[in-house]
Amino acid sequence: MASIRFTGGPQAFSMLVEQLRNEGLDPRYEPPIEHRGAGQEAMSVLIQFPNDVASGLIAVGIDRAIKAVRARHPRSEISTDLPTRNGEVSAEE
Repeated sequence: MASIRFTGGPQAFSMLVEQLRNEGLDPRYEPPIEHRGAGQEAMSVLIQFPNDVASGLIAVGIDRAIKAVRARHPRSEISTDLPTRNGEVSAEE
């Protein structure tokens, strides 16, 4: 099953879910675990997708969604286990 690991603020998480849905994907996740401290609010979430999302086009959609969120929320930590067309881990920098 394909997955995305997210750690960051609630606005970045909402944007990520919205971007994934705009790409035609159906992100599934448990309610976020919130971490508070040092004056900042953060959450950790594991987003999963149905088993049939391993196609290249869906990997590209996930990659685009992650890049859009990173552009606006660079402090968010986002990683996925999906390979890109080049065989590298999607959206990793």
